[in-house]
Amino acid sequence: MAPSSRKRIHLDNPTRKKTPDQLRSYRWYGVNDLRSFGHRSRTAQMGYHPSDYMGATSRPAW
Repeated sequence: MAPSSRKRIHLDNPTRKKTPDQLRSYRWYGVNDLRSFGHRSRTAQMGYHPSDYMGATSRPAW
């Protein structure tokens, strides 16, 4: 396959900003369903305070 015919997955538009509902943290913590409840519960069991992960709209700083 010639290099020019390859699809570029993540390099097409590197400056594109995601909306909060497109972020993984929103899918894990931002909706009210059983799966999100499980993520919040396990995060709390690890010792994180709810203010550490509720309203998370950006990637973690670790």
